[in-house]
Amino acid sequence: MPLSRTAPNNFSTLNMQDMVDTFDLKKTNNISFPKSIERIKIEPLILRQINKFQNDIENWNETELSLKQLGLILASVDFDGLEYSSFAERNLNAKIDHYYLNGNVDFVVAKGKYEPRNPYFFIQEFKKAKNPSGDPLPQLLGEMLVAQELNQNKLIYGTYIVGRFWYFIAMKGREFTELSPLDSTNLEDLEIILSHLNWVKEYIEIEVKK
Repeated sequence: MPLSRTAPNNFSTLNMQDMVDTFDLKKTNNISFPKSIERIKIEPLILRQINKFQNDIENWNETELSLKQLGLILASVDFDGLEYSSFAERNLNAKIDHYYLNGNVDFVVAKGKYEPRNPYFFIQEFKKAKNPSGDPLPQLLGEMLVAQELNQNKLIYGTYIVGRFWYFIAMKGREFTELSPLDSTNLEDLEIILSHLNWVKEYIEIEVKK
């Protein structure tokens, strides 16, 4: 069903065709997603969890994935600074091209200590690999469009997770780049995941001071 101009469109109801038709989104390879220049160290607890649960991750639900792996990865990066914080299940909304988008986001890093003000990075849909419901990509893109509106069209970053795989997204204007999936149970890929996350943190620390 096409997006409504009269009623709010929840992130969870968005699909890719409607997003492309409504907002003229284009997938390109023009936007980079740099890695951190710092040497990445994988915490021993994360390595232990990977070795312990590597064959179980396909069967985890979103809460189990968040508790047993995602939380450890995010804690090792630490997305809580002096002027920005990480938030979960917070509402974001904005009117974009006469369409009102809103909904709760799974995870967002934004300026602010008690409420997310200027969002810079999202993680969407910690879905298990088998029989996931919905499509996390259009939901994530909808959230990133809202962030652009709130931030006056800044470059926005995000990732969506399906089981062991992380898909990193960068959006500028109405163009977005999607990187190849990274396997969080593979040590080389995990180093890249952590490197991307650390770079996003460095980017946010620069942006919040502007």
